[in-house]
Amino acid sequence: TTAMDALAEFVQNPCRPNQKVLADTKLCASASEILDIQGSPPASGEWEGLVGELGVLCGDYERAVNELKSSTVTALLAMLECADDKYIPERMLASLDPNQLIDNVNRLLRTYNPSLLAQLKRDA
Repeated sequence: TTAMDALAEFVQNPCRPNQKVLADTKLCASASEILDIQGSPPASGEWEGLVGELGVLCGDYERAVNELKSSTVTALLAMLECADDKYIPERMLASLDPNQLIDNVNRLLRTYNPSLLAQLKRDA
């Protein structure tokens, strides 16, 4: 999560040069893979090789994955901050599956803020 949080900070306010640089990297493709992480935690024998935050939080795998997904969504949104040039959104969409992104964001909403999700459904 620290890396995604740092990337979000690098492009916020917005910083258009940094936004364009990140749009030209594999960040969006990587973000798509991160947002698609599902399933059960690795078997306990597989945890021995994990390092960093996920290794420390191996007992709370689902929370760690959801925090990583939340940081990833924040980084993607930061890339779109004040995007008055279609270049950045076009590059992002080329790497992201919009339906998958919507499903994953809704899953995060259900996990962290189900009342907001219910309100959004009522207002739609």
